Order: sequence, then structure tokens, then C-alpha cells
Amino acid sequence: MSNEGPKFTWGDTVNVASHAPTLYEPGSVCYVVGIGALITDERLRRFNLPYGTIAYTVEYADGHSIEVPEKYLELVRKSEESEGSS
Repeated sequence: MSNEGPKFTWGDTVNVASHAPTLYEPGSVCYVVGIGALITDERLRRFNLPYGTIAYTVEYADGHSIEVPEKYLELVRKSEESEGSS
């Protein structure tokens, strides 16, 4: 598990990377609405990623949301809230 913590925070605008599986809709611009680490057996099996990997719940323009592992997201813009706390 990385000691760096999450790259993104609530409200950040992110892009789904072109190398992401199609289920995550590569090229889509989304908003981070949740953050969590993969630590339960069910979530580890679903994502097939190492324990502690950060995943984000992101909301798409049409309003649907999905959980996406951090490695498939790229920052577009920090939220105003997170910029003010730097």
C-alpha cells in the first residue's frame, strides 16, 4: 500500500485515461465524488488490483457514477476547495 495518499480529492475534475478499460469510458471527463482504498475481498476481486489501491467514485456528465481505480484517471482541474487548502 502506498504511503502517498490519494492523488485527487472530492470535486476534482478528472479525465478517464485512454488506456482504461472500455467500461470506464476512456476520454470521458468526470468529477470525483468519492474516494476509498481497495481493502475488502469483494472489491479486490472485482478490480484485480493490490490491497490498498486507491479508487474513486466519479460522476459522468449524464449523472451516472462508477468506481474507477486511480491508475486510470488523469487530473484536468483541481477543485476550488482543494486549491484553497494548499
